[in-house]
Amino acid sequence: MKTLIEDYRNVPGKHCGSTAMKNLLSYYCNLELSEAEVFGLGSGPDFIYISVEASEPPILTLGRNMAMETDVCQALGIDYRETIDLDSEHAWSSVRQEILEGRPTMLMGDSYYLDYRGFGSHHFAGHRFVLVGFNDETEQAYVADRIEETIESCSYKALSASRNPPLPTSSYNLWGKFHGTRVNKSIEEALLTALAKASQRMLGNDNFTQCYMKMATASHDAQIATGVQGLELFYQEFMGWREIHNRTQILGYSSNCIERFGNGGGNFRRLYAEFLQSSKSLLPDIIDDDMIQQSLNSAEAWTNLSQSLHQLSQNETDSQWTACHAQIKTVLDTEQTLFENIDSKLSNAN
Repeated sequence: MKTLIEDYRNVPGKHCGSTAMKNLLSYYCNLELSEAEVFGLGSGPDFIYISVEASEPPILTLGRNMAMETDVCQALGIDYRETIDLDSEHAWSSVRQEILEGRPTMLMGDSYYLDYRGFGSHHFAGHRFVLVGFNDETEQAYVADRIEETIESCSYKALSASRNPPLPTSSYNLWGKFHGTRVNKSIEEALLTALAKASQRMLGNDNFTQCYMKMATASHDAQIATGVQGLELFYQEFMGWREIHNRTQILGYSSNCIERFGNGGGNFRRLYAEFLQSSKSLLPDIIDDDMIQQSLNSAEAWTNLSQSLHQLSQNETDSQWTACHAQIKTVLDTEQTLFENIDSKLSNAN
């Protein structure tokens, strides 16, 4: 059997999750949001510091929350839910049935295994893409990814490995479904919800991301800290990275996660600044030029850190280690200022 949902429009973007959700919201709900608006309404910015000895690399620094796709729908009052399934055969049967019934379906997996991407050496278990068809005869799945407008072809074997990889971190065949398409909240209501959730997570008043990552690494001992607390741990432990035998790999991967691996630059903070800018006219008493500039300052601080980490991975010197350490402190202070400002503005508005 072969089938393809031909009316699905795949508009490429900067980040996999916000691109996939932007296109799905257009398809299911007739909502034409920018990618930055999807990211911001999904309370996207976060920080995750995770240390898992069995992982490659053993330390990861990630810049967005793990529930952005469901958070944007919750903020807008749309009934969208995500499910994990430990049985890979059943998980494929479930999403295959969605396609047979004409429903493009959000998937999550490790980009390393997706044969059409050719990443080769980099694992990332949080990649998002959309299933839009399949061909049983050739055992090929058809997926929409963020990089190309055209639909990609992926072998069943590669897709299965991606969706439930044998690694310390797995998405356990996660997939998402729109159980309803009605938008029940105004944009203004959604903005207030999204801003509050982002600031609460970053300031440590909402531990969802930490709980999610503990679930994702359940079979391994993992040290996990998120938000400002994660940045504090990053700062505290960074100089100790000098004693890790594969520190060059950690430094290079961290640099790429901040700037290169599909986040719009500045560890997602440029996307967030775009969101704040586009939302300013709707919430002028909360979002102002200072807040937008703080987000841009944060993006710039992250970009500078990424460049320095890359340089350090190429040529280690004591002065370069010290400079990177100082830049992490700059990021920490800038992020704390931004999200405390958002929290304060929301509190004063109530």
